[in-house]
Amino acid sequence: MPTGSRRRCLFLGVPPGRGSCPLTGPLPFDLIYTDYHGMQQMKQHMGLSLKKHKCHIRVIDTFGTEPAYNHEEYATLHGYRTNWGYWNLNARQYMTMFRKN
Repeated sequence: MPTGSRRRCLFLGVPPGRGSCPLTGPLPFDLIYTDYHGMQQMKQHMGLSLKKHKCHIRVIDTFGTEPAYNHEEYATLHGYRTNWGYWNLNARQYMTMFRKN
């Protein structure tokens, strides 16, 4: 995947600006593997276009973050605070080194 944020957005079909326009085409791949830092960069540079790609994202989570921290409404309601959560992804989209039963 391209390294510069502008090149990366063009590669993902994100139009210029803050991602508020429709995507320019389908993804050239099926999945996007990233970490929390990459998620933050995508949120910053892709804007609304990130919502379109959310189902394609797989987060490599070496911390083994509990699923409760992922869902913003649940975490807020139960007083969970984190700097790396609240992405509202499906728990199966997280790749951790801990086995899931």
